[in-house]
Amino acid sequence: MATLTASLSLTSSAADTLNDNISFTVSKALSLAAGKDVYQNTMTVGDLAPGGAIICDVSNFSGPVYVYVKNVNATAKEVYLGALITTAVNANWMQLLQGEFAFFPWDNNVDLCAHAGADDGDTVDIEIMIFEA
Repeated sequence: MATLTASLSLTSSAADTLNDNISFTVSKALSLAAGKDVYQNTMTVGDLAPGGAIICDVSNFSGPVYVYVKNVNATAKEVYLGALITTAVNANWMQLLQGEFAFFPWDNNVDLCAHAGADDGDTVDIEIMIFEA
């Protein structure tokens, strides 16, 4: 069994309403499935219709996964993430602007979909890594 250590550090020199700086780090050791490959890809996703692109097809995994997604588009365009069964723009679970990223656990009950928004011909480049737990 392999281990992946996920860490997040948030630091701010700008004061909040209490004039306190923010500085903290959290880490978690994640157990990965033995002998499983890490799925890594850079892809271009299009409009919402006909449902965007499946970036995590749960039929390829036997259990939960950890997903890393980054919007690497060269211009300021957003990418939307959500379950394939709820692809309506107002049902998306996450929006990543240019340069933003996310790392999160995903259960293997429904495919994860990414798309570039409404049907206006836009495309967005994303980077993906999937680690099977």
